[in-house]
Amino acid sequence: MKPLLILDTSMLFAPFTYSFNLDAAVQNFLGSVEIVVPSSVIKELEGLEKTERIAKTVLRFAEKYKRVEVEQRGDRGIIECASKFVEREVYVATLDSRLAEKLVKKGYRVVFLREGQKLALRER
Repeated sequence: MKPLLILDTSMLFAPFTYSFNLDAAVQNFLGSVEIVVPSSVIKELEGLEKTERIAKTVLRFAEKYKRVEVEQRGDRGIIECASKFVEREVYVATLDSRLAEKLVKKGYRVVFLREGQKLALRER
């Protein structure tokens, strides 16, 4: 079974902020993975559509990935999503350092952006 990569809101904005191809960067860094977006992230993007002009574009971009239903919101939604896949190798992609710290403490691998275009790994 392929490893799983969970995208949070900050990582979904990154290709539009830093002008890089997220799919190609993931493929080059992790190889073949299944990419998913928690439903809490989709809801957050829908809420941002009213205030952030780019949010509508980011939402359309996010919709190409499989959605995983979660009940929690925010960081808890990301952690809930990760916990649903205990039988798989799970990575979470985020630019949020507080969330990254929580995930690493729970034993998850965190993918983040270095120098605006290179993905890097943070783990325990």
